[in-house]
Amino acid sequence: MSPQIKIDDEVFEALKRQALPFQDREPNDVMRRLLLDGDKSPLITPPTETSAPIRASEGTLRQRAGKASKRSKRSKRKRTPTSALMPEMEYRYPILRVISDNGGRVPTSEAVAAVGELVKDKLLPADLEMLGKKPRWEARAQFTRLRLIEEGLMKKDSPRGVWEITNEGEEAVKKQLRSDAVASPRAKRAMAGAS
Repeated sequence: MSPQIKIDDEVFEALKRQALPFQDREPNDVMRRLLLDGDKSPLITPPTETSAPIRASEGTLRQRAGKASKRSKRSKRKRTPTSALMPEMEYRYPILRVISDNGGRVPTSEAVAAVGELVKDKLLPADLEMLGKKPRWEARAQFTRLRLIEEGLMKKDSPRGVWEITNEGEEAVKKQLRSDAVASPRAKRAMAGAS
């Protein structure tokens, strides 16, 4: 049996803020990643002014602890290292581009399929592993969408099952297109000079 520790509500909230969706399944996963795996992110990020502390009762914490221990007994799957996955940044532009190219609003299933087509040559073997009924890359694309919403590049209040881009997102796509247009002639000149 593993040793058990008690943590207060403030530490529990800090752990929740550090948790990675679709990856960290219990508080121990977060602590292991932050303390032992060499993650360079700060151990505890301060709460934002808009986030009010959520206090869990002692009974609720016991329930969570019981559920976590049941989960850990059920599956002992090791976490895939991020170095074995396509970087999350590689999903950002394809997601925004797909939505922009389709009038700013796309059903989720169509958006995910189109993003898959754009990134398929960059996916690594671990990205293709199945997590339940879907490949890991789809979960990572969905998670990237949440980050884009947090950054204001996608709409937060879209109807369920629809991805929508914001004006800021459209500007980001235009900026990337301009950058690509400038880089393309440079690449052609570099290739011509190399031959």
